[in-house]
Amino acid sequence: HDDDGERSGEWSGEGSGKGGSDDENDEKSIPQLAATGRTLRDHLMGQLAATQCSPVDRALVGLLIDNLTDDGYLDASMEEIAAMLPEELDIDPLELSAALRLLQSFDPTGVGARDISESLMLQLAVIQASEPGRASAATFALARAVVDGILGLLATKDFTKLKRLLHCDDDQLRDAQ
Repeated sequence: HDDDGERSGEWSGEGSGKGGSDDENDEKSIPQLAATGRTLRDHLMGQLAATQCSPVDRALVGLLIDNLTDDGYLDASMEEIAAMLPEELDIDPLELSAALRLLQSFDPTGVGARDISESLMLQLAVIQASEPGRASAATFALARAVVDGILGLLATKDFTKLKRLLHCDDDQLRDAQ
């Protein structure tokens, strides 16, 4: 439903969706969407319409889109999403996982992630694939290690402990950030 603003809200941060934020800087994350007044849901549904996939995948991705927060996170578990589906459809959990991977391939990068770490991992994968010369494989591996298991230390700026745990020096850690 195009009128389902409660679930997807205005991407500019003005919507009343469940994941909204009062931070005035939110709209800067995707300025072209904010400038057009399009919602994140509209943007994603447009990409889904342009994607060649089965009707089942289209329906599953649409359901996932409808369950995103205003910030593009999927805050419902895959089990909760599966429970929303009629039993007679007999959707395999692998089909739902494939639909999530399809959604996560859409723009903006990181959409459909279940938390900040997953969003950052998706972004790193895209950067590494699209800009292979940007950094070495070791730098990307270090960045993934930081995101995967040490994000809290990064948030508290405990660089000494980060360097010790990651067995790296100041320059390597700076490159990975």
